Order: sequence, then structure tokens, then C-alpha cells
Amino acid sequence: MIIIPQIVETVVSRLRKTGKILTISCVSGSKYRITTDVNISLKGGDYITISGTTQFNNENVKVISVESRNVFTVDNGISSLTDETSGLWVANAPYFVFGSYAELMEWLKNRNDSKTFKNQRFPLVALIDYGTESISNQENIYEETNLYMILLTPTDVNWTNTRRLQESFIKTLYPLYYELIYEFKRNKDKFFHIMPSDKPLHEKTDCFFVGSEKSQNIINEFVDAIEIKNLKIKILNN
Repeated sequence: MIIIPQIVETVVSRLRKTGKILTISCVSGSKYRITTDVNISLKGGDYITISGTTQFNNENVKVISVESRNVFTVDNGISSLTDETSGLWVANAPYFVFGSYAELMEWLKNRNDSKTFKNQRFPLVALIDYGTESISNQENIYEETNLYMILLTPTDVNWTNTRRLQESFIKTLYPLYYELIYEFKRNKDKFFHIMPSDKPLHEKTDCFFVGSEKSQNIINEFVDAIEIKNLKIKILNN
């Protein structure tokens, strides 16, 4: 059975940075220094999931600081665990949600109200709709459809558009957008046949200040966004 939201979620999951853990050692209290095999793009405040160790089993931890290209420190709230020399880490972001704008707002609210997930909401890829599915009679094509997605990151109500262009779009949303489109293109032989060329055709809109509690915009959050409409794909009949 082909379920489009699950396919899109798989594509988004491949945007999450990951690496092998070479060493985990206790620095002090519940803080641990991790050495990894890749040049990391994490920053303080990010969250990762650690697995494949004896003591960190799918552990959701916060990155406290980044010391060098392949060394960073996390806090898991547990003191004096034994040093380890194996495992994997995966960044939790970008986050993914599927549903209407009402469901998106509910997801954001529930996360905001959660002690564990309050700071694990952005950057966010939301699949809002995938339109009418046109079932194909071609041998290797199951269906054709158009995706409607929105990419979100928090903003500051006091920022000018020039400031938000720099802080929200250039630093976060544009890199996320290009990585997402590239991942759709890269996965074309696994899930998709991109039509009619190697680049997935779509419409893109930069949305400054998509929502706030003081406006009648779509989301009751202070966010900037990129809206992606009519992303045309054919789903392969694998």
C-alpha cells in the first residue's frame, strides 16, 4: 500500500544530520562530550537522539555546546554514566507533521505545552495536502499527485523584513528548502518519477510573518515560512 504522507515523512527524515559516535565521556554531572566521525552542523539548543549504546537507548538529549567540527557536548539529566566508544546520533530536526492548518496549530500547541518537547518544534516541514490522486495505468507508475507543503521557523514580531530575511530565510528556510527539493530529486528512482524533468516542478512563495496572535493569518505563532504548492510527482509502483 502506498501512503503519501509516510513517503514524504521518509524524505524529510533523510534531511536529519547523523553520524557515528566514536566516544562518549562524562564531563561533569549529566553533561557528556561526544566525538563523532563527521563534521557536524549542530548548534547549542538542538536536540538529537542517541542509540546503539548500552546506556543511551534512543535517548532524546539536548546539545549544550559545539566545541569543534566533530566534538559536541550534550545533557541527558543523568549523572556519571560509564564512558562508551560506539553508537549513533541523529538530529531530531527538521520536524515533520501532516494535517490541515488546524491540526498543525494543534500540534504546535501540544508541543509547546509539553515539558519534553517545548523546544522541539522548529524548523518544521508540514505536509498540508496532497490533492487528488490520479491513479495511473502505466506499468511502473502507481499515481500522480501534487503536494502542498509549508516550511516554518520562529521569528520575532519586532524584526523588520530585512532582519527576518537574514535571520529566518537565509539562515534556516532557504537551506531547508533547497535540501528538501534536492532530496525529492535524489529519491526519484526510489519513490518518485519527477515530472517532466529532473527538477520537481512547483510554486514557491516566501511568506514573511505567516502567523501571529495579533493577526488573522493562518497560524497563531510568530513564524516565517516558505509555501510550496503544486509540487508535481508521480509515485512509482515499486
